[in-house]
Amino acid sequence: SPFFDEPIDAMIYMITAALGFAMVENIAIMFNIKILSEAFSIITLRFVGATLLHALSSGLVGYYWAKGIISNRTKLLVFKGIVFATLLHMVFNYLILSFKETLIYPTIFLIIVALLIFWDFEKIKPTNNESVRINE
Repeated sequence: SPFFDEPIDAMIYMITAALGFAMVENIAIMFNIKILSEAFSIITLRFVGATLLHALSSGLVGYYWAKGIISNRTKLLVFKGIVFATLLHMVFNYLILSFKETLIYPTIFLIIVALLIFWDFEKIKPTNNESVRINE
């Protein structure tokens, strides 16, 4: 596809898909909130925490997908990305459930992961002088 012609596109499209998924999930949860006084805090936490978590998890899968495209080991590296994304989601859920009163730990965790994913994005992004094309 002319729209998926560089490895970096894997990260971009995975993150885009994650944002769509998170939006649908957040809307579904929003319509199931029973106590109106809790609605704002639940919606805020979901739209910030869960949306960022899904974008980061999918960005991680996209990073390994891109590495797989570059190294011709796509299946193995996508599997590795899915495992790491699952572990990321699991650790975030653990932090949320363990530290319900203070959200500083899950927040710090997401910030650190976001910086690492951004670094991964920069490693995959082609420079002006180089470009790895898919299906040429």
